[in-house]
Parts: sequence; C-alpha cells; structure tokens
Amino acid sequence: MNQGENLPITKEEASQTKIIGNQQKTTKQNVAIEDRRGIPLSLRYKVLSRDSFKCVRCGRSPATDIGVELHIDHKLPFSKGGKTILENLETKCKECNLGKSNRHIE
Repeated sequence: MNQGENLPITKEEASQTKIIGNQQKTTKQNVAIEDRRGIPLSLRYKVLSRDSFKCVRCGRSPATDIGVELHIDHKLPFSKGGKTILENLETKCKECNLGKSNRHIE
C-alpha cells in the first residue's frame, strides 16, 4: 500500500477504503441507542418534559431566567458504564452540568 507516502492511492486501495467506510457506518447504525453517548431528540424531549424544562439541581429554567441553557446529562456517566435511557438522564443547566464533569452525584 502507499500509506505514509505522498503518492495517489490505487483503484484497489480506493475500493478497499470504500468497503471499510461502509462497514464502519453499518456498525455504528446497528448500535442500540442505550449504548450510544448521543441522545436522540425524542428522548431529549421526554427528559425535558419529565423535569418540567428546568434544572434538577438549581431549579433554573429558560422560561424564567434569561440566558439559561439546559443540557441533558447522564446521572451515571456514560464513561463509567451509564446507559442512554430515560431513567439515567436528567436536565441540568449548563453551569450545574459542566461543574459535575464525569463524577456520579446522587
């Protein structure tokens, strides 16, 4: 292969790259939502609605506090095995969420 060199790739290498790229996309599409870090819009809305569109820690809401930005956060961090499911998600304002990092807070 021509890796590491500044030469154009061959047609064979290009077709192999396309195959690998398609396999990666297929693999990502087959991952269950609960095993993904990203949160689908429909699930985000369910969390926001359940939490009355306000931060569960400080109670601030964009409806009453100008400039408040709400985030959807994993209670048990994704990096520590937390799932992307309704029961493991909560609404937090930007300030409360970013101060938490990946610590699990009860």
